[in-house]
Amino acid sequence: MADSLNILMMGGRRSGKTSVLAGIVDNFVNGEIKDLLTIKDVSEVTNNPLQDKVENLKQLLATSKGKTILVDDSSTGNVQRYILEFSIPGTKNKMEIVFNDVNGEYFESGGTQSDMISGLVGKSDVFIIAIDTPSLMEAVNPENPLMNEPLNKAINRVQDIHNFITMLDDKNGADAKMVIFVPLKCEKWAKENRLDEISERVKTVYSTPLVALSKMKNVKVDILPIQTVGSIVFSEHLKSFTCITEGVEPQRCSIFNNRTSVRFGDGYERKIDIMNDRFKIDAQSTLREGSSLLRPNSWFKVCLDKYTPHNCDQLAYYILQFLLAKYLFIKEIEEERKNKERRKKSWWNFGLSVIIAFIIGIPAAITIFVMSKIINNLGSISYEQLKNVIDSLESRHLIKHEVEGIHNLQKSLLNI
Repeated sequence: MADSLNILMMGGRRSGKTSVLAGIVDNFVNGEIKDLLTIKDVSEVTNNPLQDKVENLKQLLATSKGKTILVDDSSTGNVQRYILEFSIPGTKNKMEIVFNDVNGEYFESGGTQSDMISGLVGKSDVFIIAIDTPSLMEAVNPENPLMNEPLNKAINRVQDIHNFITMLDDKNGADAKMVIFVPLKCEKWAKENRLDEISERVKTVYSTPLVALSKMKNVKVDILPIQTVGSIVFSEHLKSFTCITEGVEPQRCSIFNNRTSVRFGDGYERKIDIMNDRFKIDAQSTLREGSSLLRPNSWFKVCLDKYTPHNCDQLAYYILQFLLAKYLFIKEIEEERKNKERRKKSWWNFGLSVIIAFIIGIPAAITIFVMSKIINNLGSISYEQLKNVIDSLESRHLIKHEVEGIHNLQKSLLNI
């Protein structure tokens, strides 16, 4: 039985990781490549959880146009496992990619989940760092007193992400990895033509993890900003409260308009009833047990009633392109190993031969193991079929490079 390609997703709570996967499904179902590759959510969490997410987002947009609301209201309590099945149209050939969605809390040093996390890191090839963009960008907005750099780093679990980076093992270059920093909910900055500013902020805030990654031989690192919904734009941060009114379920809210009005998560606004309304700090705003840092509510303006996620598909394209390149890389190493006795190469030869000569010192057992793993990852899809998909995506100019805030920060030894 074929093994699935494992992707490890991590980031702070309510960063929007599940919404990105929903966007991937929607892009493939309704996008430009239905003739090349189809996708099906075969997750075991519930029946079609990602499609349910898409429908919930569409319903939210349909009922909230013009309102200012809270989004990503729920958080992932445990590790969530989402399985996407990719198929070649007109054939029975398919492969599975498993996305393990993990909160940053699981990566805390000495945490109770450390063994489980080490196992997930060890079997994963691609790592997605989900970033809450409003926190990232508003931390340097002098007009926002509710967000600062320490709070941003706590929300985005930057230190915990660094702890995870130290677990990565590319087996001295033989087992290539890819790390993608994915700023989410970028709509506001996209409309203001400031996506490159987001990428620069990622470089600054995540400088320590990036330095750790730069010391590894075969790890590709990219920044890929994503507009998670397309028509919901960040508006403001306000303090997070719970409103308690007799006869009404407690509701998350914020107080505004010189403390005279209250806004609830669904966008409903009214004057505060000083006789009946009581407010307390929202328990969900506490970032860590025992911490004094409180996360403010992020409010988003619903501009349109259309669901238009942007660049979610790029995440899938990058993953598939990486898988193909990794297969070719290991194949070249094996071919070089078999032929090295018949070929004489000078150590100072320039180009790919230098790279291959450098890698050739890796024990055969490792390359055989990695090759076997990649072949299993492809499922029943052949190398030729996957190559045809990637070549077609490139020829149609569907894979984006160095545009819209997308940047490669570190090249691997792979030919991508």
